[in-house]
Amino acid sequence: MKLIRVYTRPDGQAAFGQLELMFRNAGPEGLFSKRWPAKHIQFLETPAGQAHDWGPVQARQLLIVLEGVLDVVVADAQQHRLGPGAVVLFEDLHGAGHRLHIPGSHPCRMLIVTLADGVSIDEVEEAGAGSFPASDPPSWTSTAIT
Repeated sequence: MKLIRVYTRPDGQAAFGQLELMFRNAGPEGLFSKRWPAKHIQFLETPAGQAHDWGPVQARQLLIVLEGVLDVVVADAQQHRLGPGAVVLFEDLHGAGHRLHIPGSHPCRMLIVTLADGVSIDEVEEAGAGSFPASDPPSWTSTAIT
């Protein structure tokens, strides 16, 4: 599963990257990712045509599109149009930030997960006891960061 990543380049401009989640085989239950602690979660419905002006995020966040369409714009007018099921990791904590826009005639419903301080999801690491029981160690299937 791939996530879109929005981060700040050294020049202070936001840019897109991509993160591929690592999963472990949980048998009949399917594949599980590592658990990540969160500060809070919040549901959001934004009306069609609404735009959130340029700015960075206050804390690292995952945004999951539940219904509707969302445009994310970064420096140099690069844009991703996201639909239901898309996940974005916002890590642009300083600089010019990004812009959001809800195109079309339907609202966009989203879930925002603010990550706990110090959560590392952009590097390969083994899952600890907090992610999986010690009796069931992870067996990762893939990982890549671009």
